[in-house]
Amino acid sequence: MILHTVDGGDHWLLQTSNSLENLRGIDFIGTDSLCVVGENKTILLADVTDNSWSAVELSTDCSLEDVFFADSTHGWACGYDNNNGIIFKSVDRGHQWQKVQYAVVISDPIQQIFFYENLATGFVLTEDNELFKTTSSGSEWAGYARGYGEFPSDGRFCALNNSKLICTGYGGDFRYS
Repeated sequence: MILHTVDGGDHWLLQTSNSLENLRGIDFIGTDSLCVVGENKTILLADVTDNSWSAVELSTDCSLEDVFFADSTHGWACGYDNNNGIIFKSVDRGHQWQKVQYAVVISDPIQQIFFYENLATGFVLTEDNELFKTTSSGSEWAGYARGYGEFPSDGRFCALNNSKLICTGYGGDFRYS
């Protein structure tokens, strides 16, 4: 289900995406488009000016948990296939997605992804509350920190500015600056 408001949250309208899948993540692409991701390799793009939706084909069987666009062109989506973390990257406003190949094995589903505006530095948070970092636009990842939350899959990122990131979860938090 996708809801939309134009009056600061006083009234909400149901959007018709024509997807029956469970949707997990959403982010703006610039000011006029949305990208929504979900189970069974679901990626939907929406033009908010005319409320039109289109599905994007993904060749890899996976479920997606989160999507993040660092600017109006560059986006990343994350999730899992066979319980291993998986990351995709788009350089064309989400119309095409390429699986990111990286050497380290992220052996848990990836719940959330974030990149700074420089497009090189990014983080992913796994279901098991592990934080991985890249400084190469996602081509190389390294374990960065591990939390010990009771419900680690509820962790979330919050960017304070272009140099600080806070990642929180039940029972603990990470800080990067």
